[in-house]
Amino acid sequence: MVSHCRCLLYHQPSSESQPVVYESTTTRLPSLKGEIWSLATHPLFQTTLAQSRTSGENRSKTIVIADINQDLGLQFYPDLKAQLTHWQIRDCLLVPISYQDTWLGMLEIHQPEVYIWSEDDLILVEAIATQAGVALMQAQAYTNLEILNRQLVNLERTQSNLIAIIIIELPHHLPLIQVDGEGLIEVLTKLLDNACKFTDESGQVTIQASLLNSALGNSQKTSMLKITIADTGRGIEPNQLEAIFERFYQEEEFLQRTVGGTGLGLAICRRIIDGLGGKIWAESLGKDQGSKFYFTIPVLVPIA
Repeated sequence: MVSHCRCLLYHQPSSESQPVVYESTTTRLPSLKGEIWSLATHPLFQTTLAQSRTSGENRSKTIVIADINQDLGLQFYPDLKAQLTHWQIRDCLLVPISYQDTWLGMLEIHQPEVYIWSEDDLILVEAIATQAGVALMQAQAYTNLEILNRQLVNLERTQSNLIAIIIIELPHHLPLIQVDGEGLIEVLTKLLDNACKFTDESGQVTIQASLLNSALGNSQKTSMLKITIADTGRGIEPNQLEAIFERFYQEEEFLQRTVGGTGLGLAICRRIIDGLGGKIWAESLGKDQGSKFYFTIPVLVPIA
């Protein structure tokens, strides 16, 4: 692969244009860093990339333009061709970055002259894109964890003068999880909010986490993270433990008058957790016996 090229890496294009942040280029080519740029959003490439996101074949993901002066598709888009010419792009390669069928971003390589991409070149670039996908997913998981930690701190601060003591019991090394960060925060917030509402100042709310492993067919393993939120509050009658997850359930009408609520909280939690590929359930011995709420979410990489 020739050394006189420009390499761009950017997150999945959205409705809001974002400037280029990650770039490696030679002094022979002008820098695109800070410019609004995304070939992936252009109509010429959108159809192919949309098909690649639903395809299991890696090679179908790669788009190669060996020479912008000879490419038939570009002849119908003179503005795009002019843009490529302005930035000294004669040849370009586009490889979507994905992780487990989730499209995360795009890797682009620009050449200032015609270059014939060999089979080995394409395999190497696609391998780099695969590793970039893992790195982007880990970075997103870390970001979600940081947001979650801030949300938990804020929740504890805002309710510290209203509720029982919150005890957090977590292992030192938790695995990365592959979930929607906002959805997870919403579930934790609703469950903690309920636990705090129904536990007086002399009680206790505990948050715990543990790893669950289970075997699938063909010797495959799956790992789930189990979160437990337990309280010493008013409890739930055992025959109501499933009904509380139904929409508009009002088992505790007298509590609704004292602490407020719409009856939608736990139903929303179940919908979110189901969407994340996990399960949610509750345990209680009855009135004034406290409650335990559990939910599971998949970890990023199954633990052996």
